[in-house]
Amino acid sequence: MIIKASCLTLLISNSFLVLMNFIIYLREVLFTIQLKILHAILRKYWLKV
Repeated sequence: MIIKASCLTLLISNSFLVLMNFIIYLREVLFTIQLKILHAILRKYWLKV
């Protein structure tokens, strides 16, 4: 019973870590996309000026 509980705890903590890593990765990807879009908009704006 104790072994089962510790295995479950390990599983939950592992999936939590995976989820956290995934969220961090997503944020980095979104940030990069935002920077690229911002850069493109700025370039168009400067070309107009």
